[in-house]
Amino acid sequence: FWVKDAFVYKLFLYVLLEKIGAKQGVAPDDIFSFSQLGYTLAKIPNPSDSPDKWHIELIPLPDFSYPSLQIQTHVIKDNYLYFFINRNDKAQLLVRKKLDFIDIPQISFEYYSTSKTWLSPIREDDMYTLVNGFRAITVNYHPEMKQWVMVCDIPFLDNKIRIRTAAELMGPWSDEKI
Repeated sequence: FWVKDAFVYKLFLYVLLEKIGAKQGVAPDDIFSFSQLGYTLAKIPNPSDSPDKWHIELIPLPDFSYPSLQIQTHVIKDNYLYFFINRNDKAQLLVRKKLDFIDIPQISFEYYSTSKTWLSPIREDDMYTLVNGFRAITVNYHPEMKQWVMVCDIPFLDNKIRIRTAAELMGPWSDEKI
C-alpha cells in the first residue's frame, strides 16, 4: 500500500491507501515493474496510540478502477467526503459519499454527472469534467478569499506550482495560475 491521503472523522483516523502490486508481463529492464491495483481505506479507532498499537480495519473502495479513475485528494464538506478523481492525468472529476456511510463499501459513491447532478453508481462515461489539466494534490477552502484553492501536481521535468480557484466546489474553476 502507498499512502495517498488521510482525514479524521468522529475521532477515527482514515487513511486512503493505493494498492500496488507486480505488473503483469513486465520486461526485465522495465523501470516500473509495478502497477496500481485499487484503493482501500484504513480505519484506525485509536490514532492517538503509537502506530504499532493501532487497530486497523481495511475497507475496500470498489468504486474506483485503475488506470482511468485515480483518487488524488479529498474535501470534507456538509457531512460528505468528496474525492477529486484524476482521469489519466488529464481531467479532474468529483465523487462524494455521506460520511456516515464511509465504512460501508456496498453503498456506492455518487458522481457529479454531465447533467450537473449527483448520481450513483459511478458511470465513467457520464462524469462531468470539472477541470481539464494535470491532477490536483490539495483542495482547501480559504474563507478570507471566499474561494476554494486547488494546488496542482507538478508534471515531470517541470518546476512550476500551479493553482486554480473557484467560489463553489463544483466550479467553475479558474485557469491555472503559476
